[in-house]
Amino acid sequence: MQNHNMRRGPNIARWILSVTNRKDNREIILGDFEEFYGEIYSEHGKLLADIWYYKQAFKSLPRFLFTNFYWGIVMFDNYIKIAFRNMKKSKGYSFINIFGLAVALTSVLLILLWVQDELSYDRFFPDAGRLYRVIDVEKYSGGDEPMFSMNPAALAQTLVDKYPEIKDAARLRSVKSSVVQYGEKRFTDDNLVFVDPSFLKMFSIHFISGNSNTALSNTSSIILTQKTAAKY
Repeated sequence: MQNHNMRRGPNIARWILSVTNRKDNREIILGDFEEFYGEIYSEHGKLLADIWYYKQAFKSLPRFLFTNFYWGIVMFDNYIKIAFRNMKKSKGYSFINIFGLAVALTSVLLILLWVQDELSYDRFFPDAGRLYRVIDVEKYSGGDEPMFSMNPAALAQTLVDKYPEIKDAARLRSVKSSVVQYGEKRFTDDNLVFVDPSFLKMFSIHFISGNSNTALSNTSSIILTQKTAAKY
């Protein structure tokens, strides 16, 4: 028959008691609890013994948390006082440290913002992970390798025909300034863009009016923003 004094309480409750008590008297306290636990176990069963043990464990938490919080505040206050005293004694050295820390933190924040902006580029398109832009890298005799987004007009269809993994391709050409006429009205508009019909399939563009499937069905078709349509 097992001796009731050798019975151990629930592991979680024992862990709480071991954490909330100091090392110098932890073994004594746990031993006392184990003894009481064994007596309750023998007289009333495991369930009531476990409930009693958990109650004792949770009773120790408020005092433990308050003590740690209180002394944490006290230590933090002391650290602040010591820091200010050191700053007054060594103003130049303290200024260099604080200024260096401020520059480092500012640099890290700016880098994080830049990375976030780069990673979020065009992510509002549902198929952003499948969209790629073809870049032309030209190598010059001087060693320069400039990059351009300009490519031959026939490249788009060639890529679709030659590479099965490419589902579709679209060309885009922007015009800085162009004269647009509607009836007797003439406007000089900036940033006009010519695109292939497949452009609307690749990029999800919200239409206020009209159908994206037929919006560029012929070479005379045009898509206008709400502001531009109202102007015309």
